[in-house]
Amino acid sequence: MVVALLALVLSAGAGGYAANGLITSSGIKNGTIKEIDLNRALRAKIAKAGQPGPAGPQGPSGGLDRSKVSYTRGPDLNNFGFATQEIACPAGQSVLSGGVDGSFNAIITRSAPNTTTGAGWLVNARNAGDGANYGVSLYIVCVAP
Repeated sequence: MVVALLALVLSAGAGGYAANGLITSSGIKNGTIKEIDLNRALRAKIAKAGQPGPAGPQGPSGGLDRSKVSYTRGPDLNNFGFATQEIACPAGQSVLSGGVDGSFNAIITRSAPNTTTGAGWLVNARNAGDGANYGVSLYIVCVAP
């Protein structure tokens, strides 16, 4: 009788374990779950799954089309104490990069995209303060859509 009672308690405990959803995938042997064991909603989703459709059209190639890139030299800043100058991209193009070239004695305090207009490159420069006037040239690299 004690053995029968113990068996009853253990079997009820095992059933409670399964009923509480505490079985995880690590506790299931591969290949033992059949389609009929899945709930109805999941079986419906599986039934809707079909073969992949045909491949779509070829998309555009990646990378940068160098024929759409333009390099422009802007105005020179000569004989200045402090100057701010912007160089803009040609109409319809977007700025990729920009910069300054010139005397090492000119101090460049800014060389960056113009975030106000979004259409060009902005440079702030000043002379070194030694009484001489130095020049710099602005450059911009732009790309067409």
